[in-house]
Amino acid sequence: TGTLTENRMRVEQVYADGETLPSLPPDAVSREPWRTLLTALALSNDARPTTGEDVIGDPTEVALYLAARQAGADKAVLGKSQPRLAEIAFDSERARMTTLHRERDGVIAFTKGAPEQVLPLCHDRLAAAGAETLDRGAVEELAERMAADGLRVLAVAVRRWPAVPEPLDAGNVESQLTFVGLVGLLDPPRAEAREAVAKEGTKVCREL
Repeated sequence: TGTLTENRMRVEQVYADGETLPSLPPDAVSREPWRTLLTALALSNDARPTTGEDVIGDPTEVALYLAARQAGADKAVLGKSQPRLAEIAFDSERARMTTLHRERDGVIAFTKGAPEQVLPLCHDRLAAAGAETLDRGAVEELAERMAADGLRVLAVAVRRWPAVPEPLDAGNVESQLTFVGLVGLLDPPRAEAREAVAKEGTKVCREL
């Protein structure tokens, strides 16, 4: 990333409640489970705005931040009513992160990370009508297809608590989750990289 690519990620595909779309739907903030997915992308995120429209942070986090904001979920606004209370930071072994936020009736925890690390922790899924049975195998297959298309895939899950749970550790907090959706991100190749690959491909074909 950043050598052959632009190092500027963007959301290329999203999945929730049986729908796979090229971008977040325009009415996402008004219907579940898209509203919860948007909220997670905005709040469980360490990217932050600077002056004007600029956003700084990890390229993946920036892409999620911008996609959520464009769809109507502004971190600056949501953070006032759902401030972050605690977090379990990302590490390479777990390949996921969790942030906990205050809600009117308690605490909500958002977990996002590699599908193979998040999905085994989920016992159901969030649908328009509420919690429903999760077909984990089907979601895993979809995540694999998205990855095969060159996307970096993240799974998002949620859990609600009456208060900040104790102990505040991954084993306790990141369990019995409700799956919300998948997000596929693309880091476009640099123009010069595309040209180099095309030239090399032509050279190989001639040699064959």
